[in-house]
Amino acid sequence: MTIPPCRCWNDWSKRALCVGLALQGFAHAAEKPEPFTQQVWNDLDAYVQAPLSFDNRDWTTAALWIGGLGLGMQADRRAGGWVADHPSGLQDDLAKTFEPFGQSASFVVLAGFAAQGFWGDDPRAMRTAKEGLEVSLLGAGLAVTTLKYAVGRPRPNDAGFGADPKSFSGNKSFPSGHAAQAFGIATVIAGNYGDDHAWVPYAAYGTATLVGWQRIYGKHHNPTDVIAGAAIGYYTAKWVMKRHRAGAEADATAWEFSPSLRLDGVLLSARRSF
Repeated sequence: MTIPPCRCWNDWSKRALCVGLALQGFAHAAEKPEPFTQQVWNDLDAYVQAPLSFDNRDWTTAALWIGGLGLGMQADRRAGGWVADHPSGLQDDLAKTFEPFGQSASFVVLAGFAAQGFWGDDPRAMRTAKEGLEVSLLGAGLAVTTLKYAVGRPRPNDAGFGADPKSFSGNKSFPSGHAAQAFGIATVIAGNYGDDHAWVPYAAYGTATLVGWQRIYGKHHNPTDVIAGAAIGYYTAKWVMKRHRAGAEADATAWEFSPSLRLDGVLLSARRSF
């Protein structure tokens, strides 16, 4: 069964409602004493300020990505045209099937993990759902939306493949939100289940790749738009998971002090959990 495309991702009012309901549900099922909504808010603040703490390696990586994408844009016209100009019935069916996984179907997948985590008492599944939702908010939401308006590149179905960006023009081709969403969720799933199930990363990233291919095949994005979106989703997911793992390790090795009053004085006991 093919899941019909949902346009709520482009409708800010419906999008806010969906995210709000999801956050409310996850808040009641939080694994840590800190409410999930507060965790997301703290991570949002850290995500926005992350470039301020970049070291030389981080800036070098960013510069290589920017330079590589700039050079890649010169090949968008030929590469994008080659993909879109060879249609077939099979490719049409694949495009219709996988396109929703960069949008509505990705949230259905996260809802499935959340259900397993809540009713199945599965912490890993709940962690996957919460990290996936946060990656959606930070990567496909904040980062992609900001860059879309800042770069202002026309979509191929409006101006053809390889059109030059026009900053703050209202065009929204660069980067691809579908690719950011698909690769972000794929990275979270692979990160949580890949060590135990070798096939999971192949299935997750294979699905994400087909989402990115569909965006080019349907003339919605240039190849570099998709590559940039995929990079945003991937690195945002890695950042979120690393941040959460660091927090979990800190909690797991925390000292707990408990004073108690005795007739001969005060007893202070300490316990360290591992």
